[in-house]
Amino acid sequence: MVVKIFVGLLVVVLLAVVVALVVVETKYHALIASPVIAVESVADPNASIRVSVRPPMALELIRPRLEAQGVPPWAVAKVLPYEAGIFLTPRFETGQFGVRISVNEQRLGPVIATAPSQINLPSLYPFVQWQSDVMTSNQRGELSLDATTEVPALGAQAVQKYWGQVFDLKRPAFEGGHLLEATIDNRDGSLFALLATLDANKAPRIGLPLDDLAKTLLPIATIRVNGDLESADSLRISFVLDCTPESEDKQVSTTDFQLGMALGAVAKQLQDKQGVILKGTRRIAGVSIAGEYTLSGIQKLL
Repeated sequence: MVVKIFVGLLVVVLLAVVVALVVVETKYHALIASPVIAVESVADPNASIRVSVRPPMALELIRPRLEAQGVPPWAVAKVLPYEAGIFLTPRFETGQFGVRISVNEQRLGPVIATAPSQINLPSLYPFVQWQSDVMTSNQRGELSLDATTEVPALGAQAVQKYWGQVFDLKRPAFEGGHLLEATIDNRDGSLFALLATLDANKAPRIGLPLDDLAKTLLPIATIRVNGDLESADSLRISFVLDCTPESEDKQVSTTDFQLGMALGAVAKQLQDKQGVILKGTRRIAGVSIAGEYTLSGIQKLL
């Protein structure tokens, strides 16, 4: 009799646990890991500006803080998204950029989907017209949020003046395997259009007349940037800037000089305001400029 009661109670408890687990999985996607879906694979293939971050590769960066708070890093590793990215697609015929934020969540997709609302994304970037304040689940493992932003009229006119209409570009893709990746295709003026848009919305101000900015960026064809942790307190950054094939030596060297000035200004800002050190070297090979930099003291940014 006692055994039967015990077995019956055990069955009830087990059923309750199973039901609870099913509810948790259904509502929060907390138990079963989502499939790995490269965010670039579901982005617009014409996206000219692409940025990707792979949070699991940053675990060593946040480990000291997790341990100080008594949070086991292994548990965090189970819920960090596999990858997140932002993609900008030029639509210069309508004077816009299409914007997509994409997340390949590992677990807790329904929770992550509310992040734009939680951080009040529209107020952070009011010049971007977001379609929603929550991300859409297109399939298990794929969350996205779409938006548009207007390119200022003078910026759009400068794109037409200096770059004209460019069709059928094969956009540079991510290499893969890096904590941080970014590719920029400026062969159609996308980098200029983005900077003109940011300047018009003081996010931040560039400080150059648009014609001067366009002439400065005109020799730049593509830029590729990769970033990986060297330690829990330093990030190694490598980049390759390819000028257009017809660029002359003087144009390449001028671009390198201007790039050095920009990086120097960024380094000063980081050191003065955050105490973070950016140092590195660049070299010119043909129409390409390659750089290797290290960002030290990144724990101060957390």
